Amino acid sequence: MNAEMRCVGDVMDPEVLVLDFHETVCEARLAVKVARERLVAVTREGRLVGVFSDDSLAESIAWRATLGSPPRPAEMDALSVDMVMTRKPIMVGPDFPIAEADRLMRSRRLRVLPVVDARGSLLGFVHRCELARTAALREHPSSNARPGCHEAGFDARWG
Repeated sequence: MNAEMRCVGDVMDPEVLVLDFHETVCEARLAVKVARERLVAVTREGRLVGVFSDDSLAESIAWRATLGSPPRPAEMDALSVDMVMTRKPIMVGPDFPIAEADRLMRSRRLRVLPVVDARGSLLGFVHRCELARTAALREHPSSNARPGCHEAGFDARWG
């Protein structure tokens, strides 16, 4: 990576775990566990429609509990992902400036930001640690040999 990179498309991770909106919560939880992902893209006909995480699942359980009794795990596992996902996530295009993405992620306390094309098709995720690394390279261009999130032992998916 060099210091000339200025858009999220330059630093995004195109390898993203994707679930179809009709998959069950049980299937989603298993996929998340196996892939060790924290945030999963949910698509419908190839377009990003939401994101699934432990947080979105917990919020859904809490909301359902306010309507009466808390749902049983088997009931939650049988729901489709689109019933518990975070809808309309904040997302950006690949030409979105890195500095703006960094400000957006900090102000909204996001660790991961979906990157989509003009049609809403998922291109990848940009991780906060990659933005921090890019900023450090801009400030210290001679340190181009710094390791990325994965090489440094920090898994970007978790931070």
